[in-house]
Amino acid sequence: MLSTTMSSDRLMMVPYRFMEEAEQLLNSPSEHAKELKRHAIAAEGKARDAEKGFKVGLALQYYTEAADTFTALRHESLGELKRWAGEKALASLSKAEYFQKLHRCSTKTNKDHPGKSQDNSSNILGLPSAPGGEEDETYSVPLNMSAVDPNDEGPNPNSLTMVYARVNKPDIEKILIQGNQINGKLFERFFLADADQAHYEGTGWKDPDGYPKLSEAQKEGQARWGRPYQIFASTCLIRSFEGRVIAQKMGYSHSFALSLCVCADWEQRFGKSLISRSIYPHVRGIPILSRSGKYAVKLLINGAVRKITVDEFLPVKSDGEVQLLCTCSEGREEIWASLYEKAYFKLHGSYEFRSWSSCEDLHALCGWIPEEMCLHNVEEGKEEEILVSAIPVGSADSGSDDGIVEGDNC
Repeated sequence: MLSTTMSSDRLMMVPYRFMEEAEQLLNSPSEHAKELKRHAIAAEGKARDAEKGFKVGLALQYYTEAADTFTALRHESLGELKRWAGEKALASLSKAEYFQKLHRCSTKTNKDHPGKSQDNSSNILGLPSAPGGEEDETYSVPLNMSAVDPNDEGPNPNSLTMVYARVNKPDIEKILIQGNQINGKLFERFFLADADQAHYEGTGWKDPDGYPKLSEAQKEGQARWGRPYQIFASTCLIRSFEGRVIAQKMGYSHSFALSLCVCADWEQRFGKSLISRSIYPHVRGIPILSRSGKYAVKLLINGAVRKITVDEFLPVKSDGEVQLLCTCSEGREEIWASLYEKAYFKLHGSYEFRSWSSCEDLHALCGWIPEEMCLHNVEEGKEEEILVSAIPVGSADSGSDDGIVEGDNC
């Protein structure tokens, strides 16, 4: 008889090898599972795109589809893939339930107003129609926004409407939450729910944070705080979104007003929304006067789009002719520029605040990262040629009559 011997080490290796093969089979998805994973990820991507565009109907549809597909993948899988699919299914389901609530609100609005489009791809936020119908002057469309597509969410680079409020990485989320504290006040990120018209209902709202500190020039002008109806005969939020009418009062010069001009002129030139829809409340995608006097302005600060809530009180000259003592639209009886400036100065604590240049202001307003050029190093006579050559493609804009943005920082 032929006898064979096998070492104990050899005997131990056999079961380990089978265990490794079994583990590989456990974590190796079937072809059907691979297809489900591709389908689920694609649906989730479409849902996020719809969410970024505030398209509630589509977001609900795709998040529901993603939740169902991730659930099916969980049943088809084993091991790590099963755990991952389960977590994804729960996250998608939570999103779908949230958008279902918004969609119900939108459906109710459409039933109350049969003429409103039922298209799921439309930019529906469940906002009520304007009291008195389309012709109500309080809710009239600004002159140069009438041709703007209500579903357009801004140019490329993206406007602030397309920046996510939440992130999935806990360490980044923690940093963004810490960034809520600015100059002793709390400025939380702007979420989809903050666009709800219900937040701006009521009368006589006054900012619990108080007023931003006045500048020395405003104090010398004996500024007091007044509501628009006390200042103007016929007030509107945006009559026509133009930079050429923006004026600075009290003799002070601030780069933020110049940045407002740049953004408004960009919208005029290219016919797209950049910052004109970064102020709330909205009706059908158009910024409107707030009946309560409460407004929310979106600014990109500390790595996220944050909500700066202000009331309608504006600094005004206390004696003689009624005159605003802040940035405003000359001769228009519109208050958008004044409210944007008030929000910016509330964020920074005072009307006395001076930023380093328009680059910081533009980044906060629309997310652009402008290129700063030191003109002292440019050959004499070439400054205007360099800047004007960039204007046709929208990469430069004018801050003075000669087409040059002037400054003293270089």
